[in-house]
Amino acid sequence: MAHHAARSVPPFETKQNEIHRGCHMPSHLDRRYLVFRLNDQAYVLPTPAVEEIVSMAELTRPPCAPSLLAGFLNFGGDPVAVIDLRHLFELPPCEPDLYTPLIVLKCEAPRIALQVDAVSQIIGESDGKMMPLGDRCCLNDTATATLEVEGKKALLLSPERLLIDAERQRLTQLQQLERQRLATLQETVSCS
Repeated sequence: MAHHAARSVPPFETKQNEIHRGCHMPSHLDRRYLVFRLNDQAYVLPTPAVEEIVSMAELTRPPCAPSLLAGFLNFGGDPVAVIDLRHLFELPPCEPDLYTPLIVLKCEAPRIALQVDAVSQIIGESDGKMMPLGDRCCLNDTATATLEVEGKKALLLSPERLLIDAERQRLTQLQQLERQRLATLQETVSCS
Protein backbone atom coordinates (compact mmCIF):
# COMPACT_ATOMS: atom_id res chain seq x y z
CA MET A 1 0.00 0.00 0.00
CA ALA A 2 1.37 3.44 -0.88
CA HIS A 3 2.05 5.93 1.91
CA HIS A 4 -0.88 8.23 2.54
CA ALA A 5 -1.49 10.55 5.45
CA ALA A 6 -4.61 9.96 7.49
CA ARG A 7 -7.42 12.17 6.19
CA SER A 8 -9.52 13.49 9.00
CA VAL A 9 -13.29 13.76 9.15
CA PRO A 10 -14.51 16.51 11.52
CA PRO A 11 -14.53 15.32 15.13
CA PHE A 12 -17.75 14.69 16.99
CA GLU A 13 -18.80 17.36 19.43
CA THR A 14 -18.91 15.65 22.78
CA LYS A 15 -19.23 16.60 26.41
CA GLN A 16 -16.59 15.91 29.04
CA ASN A 17 -17.34 12.47 30.36
CA GLU A 18 -15.96 10.24 33.04
CA ILE A 19 -13.05 7.99 32.11
CA HIS A 20 -13.26 4.26 32.78
CA ARG A 21 -10.24 2.02 32.11
CA GLY A 22 -8.82 4.67 29.80
CA CYS A 23 -11.81 5.22 27.48
CA HIS A 24 -14.37 7.99 27.68
CA MET A 25 -17.79 6.74 28.61
CA PRO A 26 -21.11 8.36 27.68
CA SER A 27 -22.93 10.43 30.23
CA HIS A 28 -26.61 9.83 30.74
CA LEU A 29 -27.28 13.16 29.02
CA ASP A 30 -25.62 12.31 25.70
CA ARG A 31 -27.21 9.21 24.21
CA ARG A 32 -26.07 9.34 20.61
CA TYR A 33 -24.45 6.44 18.84
CA LEU A 34 -22.19 5.98 15.83
CA VAL A 35 -23.41 3.15 13.58
CA PHE A 36 -20.83 1.08 11.70
CA ARG A 37 -20.74 -2.26 9.90
CA LEU A 38 -18.66 -5.40 9.85
CA ASN A 39 -19.87 -7.99 7.35
CA ASP A 40 -23.65 -7.58 7.31
CA GLN A 41 -23.93 -6.83 11.04
CA ALA A 42 -24.47 -3.30 12.38
CA TYR A 43 -22.68 -2.20 15.54
CA VAL A 44 -22.94 1.01 17.55
CA LEU A 45 -20.53 2.93 19.74
CA PRO A 46 -21.47 5.79 22.08
CA THR A 47 -20.37 9.02 20.34
CA PRO A 48 -18.61 10.42 23.45
CA ALA A 49 -16.16 7.51 23.10
CA VAL A 50 -15.29 8.53 19.51
CA GLU A 51 -12.61 11.13 18.84
CA GLU A 52 -12.88 11.11 15.06
CA ILE A 53 -13.02 8.99 11.93
CA VAL A 54 -10.12 8.86 9.47
CA SER A 55 -9.52 6.99 6.24
CA MET A 56 -7.01 4.17 6.09
CA ALA A 57 -3.38 5.20 5.75
CA GLU A 58 -0.14 3.27 5.75
CA LEU A 59 0.25 1.28 8.95
CA THR A 60 3.47 -0.01 10.50
CA ARG A 61 3.29 -3.42 12.13
CA PRO A 62 6.06 -4.38 14.52
CA PRO A 63 7.44 -7.93 14.53
CA CYS A 64 5.77 -10.25 17.06
CA ALA A 65 2.68 -8.02 17.25
CA PRO A 66 -0.52 -9.66 18.47
CA SER A 67 -2.79 -10.81 15.66
CA LEU A 68 -5.56 -8.34 16.57
CA LEU A 69 -3.20 -5.43 15.78
CA ALA A 70 -3.49 -4.34 12.15
CA GLY A 71 -0.62 -1.94 12.79
CA PHE A 72 0.13 1.56 14.05
CA LEU A 73 -1.22 4.68 12.42
CA ASN A 74 1.01 7.76 12.61
CA PHE A 75 -1.65 10.19 13.81
CA GLY A 76 0.03 13.58 13.88
CA GLY A 77 3.23 12.10 15.32
CA ASP A 78 1.38 9.93 17.84
CA PRO A 79 1.17 6.18 17.15
CA VAL A 80 -2.40 4.88 17.36
CA ALA A 81 -2.91 1.10 17.61
CA VAL A 82 -5.33 0.01 14.88
CA ILE A 83 -7.42 -2.95 16.02
CA ASP A 84 -8.77 -5.29 13.35
CA LEU A 85 -12.30 -5.86 14.67
CA ARG A 86 -12.88 -8.61 12.09
CA HIS A 87 -10.04 -10.59 13.66
CA LEU A 88 -11.11 -9.75 17.22
CA PHE A 89 -14.67 -10.94 16.51
CA GLU A 90 -13.48 -13.96 14.50
CA LEU A 91 -15.06 -12.80 11.23
CA PRO A 92 -13.70 -13.61 7.77
CA PRO A 93 -10.82 -11.30 6.79
CA CYS A 94 -11.32 -8.45 4.34
CA GLU A 95 -8.41 -6.58 2.75
CA PRO A 96 -8.60 -2.86 3.67
CA ASP A 97 -8.36 -0.17 1.01
CA LEU A 98 -7.75 3.59 1.11
CA TYR A 99 -11.40 4.22 2.03
CA THR A 100 -11.56 1.77 4.91
CA PRO A 101 -12.68 3.83 7.91
CA LEU A 102 -10.76 3.88 11.17
CA ILE A 103 -12.71 4.97 14.24
CA VAL A 104 -10.26 6.67 16.62
CA LEU A 105 -11.42 6.26 20.21
CA LYS A 106 -10.85 8.64 23.10
CA CYS A 107 -8.55 6.36 25.07
CA GLU A 108 -5.55 7.30 27.14
CA ALA A 109 -3.39 4.18 26.98
CA PRO A 110 -3.16 2.59 24.62
CA ARG A 111 -4.66 4.99 22.13
CA ILE A 112 -6.64 2.84 19.66
CA ALA A 113 -8.58 3.01 16.41
CA LEU A 114 -11.02 0.40 15.17
CA GLN A 115 -10.77 -0.82 11.57
CA VAL A 116 -14.35 -1.33 10.29
CA ASP A 117 -16.02 -1.95 6.93
CA ALA A 118 -18.23 1.16 6.82
CA VAL A 119 -19.55 3.98 8.99
CA SER A 120 -23.13 4.92 8.20
CA GLN A 121 -24.76 7.36 10.59
CA ILE A 122 -25.24 8.83 14.04
CA ILE A 123 -28.48 8.01 15.80
CA GLY A 124 -30.08 8.97 19.09
CA GLU A 125 -31.32 6.42 21.58
CA SER A 126 -34.86 7.57 20.83
CA ASP A 127 -34.35 6.48 17.19
CA GLY A 128 -34.39 2.82 18.23
CA LYS A 129 -35.31 0.50 21.08
CA MET A 130 -32.45 -0.51 23.36
CA MET A 131 -32.44 -3.96 24.98
CA PRO A 132 -29.69 -4.81 27.52
CA LEU A 133 -27.82 -8.08 27.06
CA GLY A 134 -27.00 -10.41 29.93
CA ASP A 135 -23.51 -10.74 31.33
CA ARG A 136 -21.05 -12.63 29.12
CA CYS A 137 -23.71 -12.85 26.46
CA CYS A 138 -22.04 -11.75 23.25
CA LEU A 139 -18.59 -11.07 21.77
CA ASN A 140 -16.65 -11.86 24.95
CA ASP A 141 -18.83 -9.46 26.95
CA THR A 142 -17.97 -6.56 24.62
CA ALA A 143 -21.59 -6.13 23.47
CA THR A 144 -23.76 -4.75 26.25
CA ALA A 145 -27.10 -4.16 24.50
CA THR A 146 -28.92 -4.27 21.19
CA LEU A 147 -30.31 -1.16 19.58
CA GLU A 148 -32.75 -1.17 16.73
CA VAL A 149 -31.31 0.53 13.65
CA GLU A 150 -33.44 0.69 10.50
CA GLY A 151 -35.54 -2.25 11.66
CA LYS A 152 -32.55 -4.49 12.45
CA LYS A 153 -30.69 -5.19 15.67
CA ALA A 154 -27.30 -3.52 16.09
CA LEU A 155 -24.91 -4.52 18.87
CA LEU A 156 -23.87 -1.76 21.27
CA LEU A 157 -20.15 -2.17 22.00
CA SER A 158 -18.52 -1.06 25.22
CA PRO A 159 -15.17 0.57 24.25
CA GLU A 160 -13.54 -0.18 27.61
CA ARG A 161 -14.33 -3.91 27.22
CA LEU A 162 -12.82 -4.34 23.74
CA LEU A 163 -9.43 -5.38 25.08
CA ILE A 164 -8.53 -7.52 28.04
CA ASP A 165 -5.89 -6.18 30.43
CA ALA A 166 -3.08 -8.32 28.96
CA GLU A 167 -3.88 -7.05 25.43
CA ARG A 168 -4.04 -3.48 26.71
CA GLN A 169 -0.63 -3.84 28.42
CA ARG A 170 1.01 -5.43 25.35
CA LEU A 171 -0.36 -2.73 23.03
CA THR A 172 0.85 -0.02 25.44
CA GLN A 173 4.37 -1.52 25.34
CA LEU A 174 4.34 -1.74 21.55
CA GLN A 175 2.97 1.80 21.32
CA GLN A 176 5.88 3.10 23.42
CA LEU A 177 8.35 1.35 21.10
CA GLU A 178 6.59 2.80 18.06
CA ARG A 179 6.69 6.27 19.65
CA GLN A 180 10.47 5.87 20.09
CA ARG A 181 10.82 4.70 16.47
CA LEU A 182 8.87 7.74 15.23
CA ALA A 183 11.01 10.09 17.35
CA THR A 184 14.21 8.55 15.96
CA LEU A 185 12.84 8.83 12.43
CA GLN A 186 11.93 12.48 13.04
CA GLU A 187 15.46 13.20 14.35
CA THR A 188 16.95 11.52 11.26
CA VAL A 189 14.79 13.62 8.95
CA SER A 190 15.61 16.82 10.90
CA CYS A 191 19.37 16.14 10.63
CA SER A 192 19.22 15.63 6.87
